[in-house]
Amino acid sequence: MMQGIHSAWKKYGPWLLLALLVVSLIPILLLGRYDWPSADDYSYALLSHESLLKGECPLVGSWKYIVNCYKGWQGTFSAIGMMTLTPPHLLPLPLLAHPGGHAGLPVHRHF
Repeated sequence: MMQGIHSAWKKYGPWLLLALLVVSLIPILLLGRYDWPSADDYSYALLSHESLLKGECPLVGSWKYIVNCYKGWQGTFSAIGMMTLTPPHLLPLPLLAHPGGHAGLPVHRHF
């Protein structure tokens, strides 16, 4: 009995897991149409982009932003580090500086 379950799992298990993955992605893909960056989402890439413009490595600006958030905001540092490396030119809306933002950095808005 146990041998039969083991052989069935070896044969069909990966396909079952793949089907489960595909089915679980359907709601995420459907809801993704309504997910748009706003407010502080635009400020994540600001310091990395400025580092690039200065001829520095974008990780310099990324690190500055992570330290800034560590000192004054929250603790999701690995996620913030990845978001700071989002190229601002790939964002769908223009970046316009708006004074007085979150974590001591300007918030960017679209108009």
